Amino acid sequence: MTRHAPLAALCLVVATALAGPAHAQNDGDSGEKRTRIILGPQLSPSWPGSKELSVGPYIDVSREGVGTEFTFEAADESFGGPLIQTGDFAFGPSLGFIGKRTAADIGADLPKVGFSFEVGGFAQVNLTPALRVRVEGRKAVSGHKGWAGEVSADYVRARATTGCSRSARA
Repeated sequence: MTRHAPLAALCLVVATALAGPAHAQNDGDSGEKRTRIILGPQLSPSWPGSKELSVGPYIDVSREGVGTEFTFEAADESFGGPLIQTGDFAFGPSLGFIGKRTAADIGADLPKVGFSFEVGGFAQVNLTPALRVRVEGRKAVSGHKGWAGEVSADYVRARATTGCSRSARA
């Protein structure tokens, strides 16, 4: 951990203490919807491969029809939502944000890389109700200006009010 570890631990304790159930909303028409909003801290590597952790915001907004389960999302997947969703398949845009880093951070003689904003897309399929596979590709438009990609598989076990997942990332 880094010198920010005490702050990260404090944020985690406060967020856990203040956590409560999300409240649903209806829009009042025949296709009633409900909205789930999750706000809190997220502890993650400062940049891919970093040994240092940083605290950032965790923001998630989901909207589903009444009687429909909210779609599973892993905490470390990119921001975005499906534009096309049919059966067990979904496709849509994704956005990524990667922190800046220097040669000293990396431990190699590489150039400084500024904050990176990445734009791309994802495709995912639920092979079974408990197994989801997702592929993402993003192009950085600032910072490293290269391509980034992720392939992930998630095993999801959910109940009406709680859920958990095990993930493999590449």
